[in-house]
Amino acid sequence: MLDSKGRILGKISIVDLFVVVMIAAIIPTFITRETPKPITMQLSIDALEDFTTKFIEVGDPVLEHNSGVSLGSVIDINIDDSRQFSRNSEGQLVASSLNNFYSVDITTEFMGYPLDNGILVEGHIFTVGEFMVTRVGGANLFLRISGISVGE
Repeated sequence: MLDSKGRILGKISIVDLFVVVMIAAIIPTFITRETPKPITMQLSIDALEDFTTKFIEVGDPVLEHNSGVSLGSVIDINIDDSRQFSRNSEGQLVASSLNNFYSVDITTEFMGYPLDNGILVEGHIFTVGEFMVTRVGGANLFLRISGISVGE
């Protein structure tokens, strides 16, 4: 394949081929590079033990546990009665709450890239409705992404 001058099939230098491949790999990065946008994400849990809520504070860092992706920091926390649904004696779904459990809605803010079906952060895609183990301050929580909004 290589001749005595280091050319493939006597026509293309291996160095020239390497340069062409590197340029071809770099150009799309510059063409499609967008500026990251401010992202606001709402994370929710319907029933969290009361003692765990004491480990979550505004300003706490938020990390997706498995990948370590930073989802910014907590800018707001809403703690309310837990949200549970069960069937009553007539078979209808009714809302109720559990003693010593609370629903928690956490709002976090960070930079990311909007996609048609979610957001891209540090090479990972996140979508509304997705569940994930998340480190918030001093607690690991199993949270649902309940909302994503993109700023300008």
